[in-house]
Amino acid sequence: MTENNYIDFDEIEKKYEEEIKAHNRKIEERHEKEAEKEHQEMSHLMDGLTDKITSDTTENREEERKQAKAKAIKEIDAKYDKQGLVKSEDEKEQDQAYMGLLDSLHINDDKSDTSSTLNKMLVDKDTYNKGLGIDDNKERTPLDKEYLDIINNFKSKDDSDTSVSQYFK
Repeated sequence: MTENNYIDFDEIEKKYEEEIKAHNRKIEERHEKEAEKEHQEMSHLMDGLTDKITSDTTENREEERKQAKAKAIKEIDAKYDKQGLVKSEDEKEQDQAYMGLLDSLHINDDKSDTSSTLNKMLVDKDTYNKGLGIDDNKERTPLDKEYLDIINNFKSKDDSDTSVSQYFK
């Protein structure tokens, strides 16, 4: 109020404007804090994403490097194994498997024993090859070819064809 008991609107308006400014300042500070918090969260997420991408790329590169090394070693081993002077462990194991298989095919005078032996031998090609360590994608060695020829030309005493090649198609 003024001296004449009038209401001073100018003073009320100033107080109102000051209160509005204080209120707006508080709202701006709250928005700035929220924006800073959101910025920090996004920065943290982006750092995590960058780390994840980096680690995935590193892991992929290491896996590719291991595969390339394994392939190169396999190619080198195959090259020197073909020279044939010294057999590799794989070739020795494969030879042992062939010898065991040939021993199990030894035919006695008893025909029932022969058929039971052959029935035991009837397995699908993949299982048979896998058991011997033969990879279908790999070129056959002379020993593989010779062994398959023996099996395919196998005849019993009554000269009926007992070839098992029909089971390996």
